[in-house]
Amino acid sequence: MTGPLESFDADWLTLREPADAAARSRIPAERLSEWLADRAADRTAGRRSVSIVDLGAGTGSAMRWLAPRLSIPQRWRLVDGDAALLDRARDRVPLPVIGIQTTVADLRDADMAALIGDAEVLSASALLDLVSADWIDRLVAGCIEAGAAAWLTLSVDGSDAWFPALRGDWAAGRAFARDQARDKGFGPSLGPDAVFHAAKRFREAGFQVMTAKSDWRLGPGAAALQQELLRGHALAAMGADPARGRVHEVWAHRRLYEIAAGRGGVRIGHTDLLALPA
Repeated sequence: MTGPLESFDADWLTLREPADAAARSRIPAERLSEWLADRAADRTAGRRSVSIVDLGAGTGSAMRWLAPRLSIPQRWRLVDGDAALLDRARDRVPLPVIGIQTTVADLRDADMAALIGDAEVLSASALLDLVSADWIDRLVAGCIEAGAAAWLTLSVDGSDAWFPALRGDWAAGRAFARDQARDKGFGPSLGPDAVFHAAKRFREAGFQVMTAKSDWRLGPGAAALQQELLRGHALAAMGADPARGRVHEVWAHRRLYEIAAGRGGVRIGHTDLLALPA
């Protein structure tokens, strides 16, 4: 077991879901749908649905986004450490999902092969940048053992930019990047390098790998999300760089002013990854 596990509350997950939905790349999802359709055509009679396991599922936003974009009935198993979040996922189950199961599990030391089981697709969103290289290697090994595809979305890739440019952006960004490498419960985090480490490991294992940008692009219409995001960035920067805490605090207040005035915006760089067994 490593350090304390970083967790997210339902209000934050609800606030970010529209931005996630707008950002996820449709190209990997379309390729995944084609791959599943090809497998369905080759199946022996009797199995007419696909099994998907979603790690760190929260309230089920990845399921709600992906399920309608796949061309086959699906059974989803949602895995998270928070039972209350999983309970909410049952309230909004999209078609063509024909079955849903929830599993409460601590993902830090989880047996990946056991979690994936006989699923044909492993899903995870906004998770890779929180975990260590060793954890990602275990995830890849689990997919190899199960012969499962991996659809891993919204991994932070470090290509962030706040608008308009303000004094303090560079310093706050450097301090935030330092915070991204801290142990968030899964060992030292890879942060923005995580998705590229995962892509390399999947390629080495013979998977067909596709990556696509999935940036958040938040303007005045997403002021509430910008504000919460900024507070998180500022607290992380102050925690990682306490000697310049006051500088980061002043920067955050200036940014909040721009957001309140309807002038603030931000691009948070993300990358989606699809890995298909050869």
